[in-house]
Formats: sequence, C-alpha cells, structure tokens
Amino acid sequence: MTRPVQDAWRTCEPPSPPGSVPRYWPHESAQSFGPYDSTVPTVRSYARVVLAGWDLKDLADEAELVLSELVTNALQATWRWRRDSPVGVRLRADSSWLVIEVWDEVDGIPQIRELDLDAEFDGSDVLDGHGNGLAIVETVCHQWGYFNCPGGGKIVYATLPQ
Repeated sequence: MTRPVQDAWRTCEPPSPPGSVPRYWPHESAQSFGPYDSTVPTVRSYARVVLAGWDLKDLADEAELVLSELVTNALQATWRWRRDSPVGVRLRADSSWLVIEVWDEVDGIPQIRELDLDAEFDGSDVLDGHGNGLAIVETVCHQWGYFNCPGGGKIVYATLPQ
C-alpha cells in the first residue's frame, strides 16, 4: 500500500509570490516509478509517449536527457538513504514551456557540481559521468531548481522552452 507521503508530491506546488495567480497547465501527466535499475529507461519511454501525445515530439530528446539525470539523482538519493520509496515524475506543458519535475522522498538540497570534462575513462573507455547530472541539466535547460513538499521529500524541476 502506498504511504501518504508517496502520493503527496502529486499536489505539491512550488512557492508562489503572495497575491500571484496559479499557473494553468493545459497538459499535465504524473506517474510514480519504483526504485529499480530499470526505472530510468522506463521513464524515458513514458516521456516520449506523453510528449508525442501532446504534439511535442521535438522536445523529446532534451526531455529524456533531463529526466535521465534527474531520475538518476532521485534514485541514488533513495538508495543512499536506504529508502524503498518510488520516485515521482510530473510533466507539464503550455504553449511556451515544458516543465519536468522529479520527486523523491529524501529531504535535502541538490548539489550541482562543476561539469568534469576532463574526467578519465575507465578500462572500458566509457565515461563515468557520476556527479555531472545537474551540470548537464543546467546546460540543457532554461532554468532548474527545487522545492520541498509539505508532505515530505523534494521536487527538482527543470524548464525547457518550446
């Protein structure tokens, strides 16, 4: 059975300035994914299908890259703190923006590291890439940030212009 904190992220909104009008998103999709090794490719497929349905196929490659990085970070935080909670993904779009949000149950501040372009290759000639996720997100997206959810956990978000 899903615990309340694991569903609370679906209604969690970023803080708004006093007196501001909530933003309307004509397209919105949210889904929870288990904390498994197969989650990242599953999330990428989910995003591609959702964006195709919204006629936003042109954003699919960037959205998949951003989701891969954010979901990987969420999974690593979940595993590091030995949590068995899902990660949540919410996609929102209007005529100007695509917003990608990833929730995990672990409170904390996401730490951006400087992109390590001089990283060494391991014996298989595959770039490790650990720790570069938010630097990649910052490079690809218009903006990114995070906010804590009153019900627990945090949402890391990124925006892509259409």
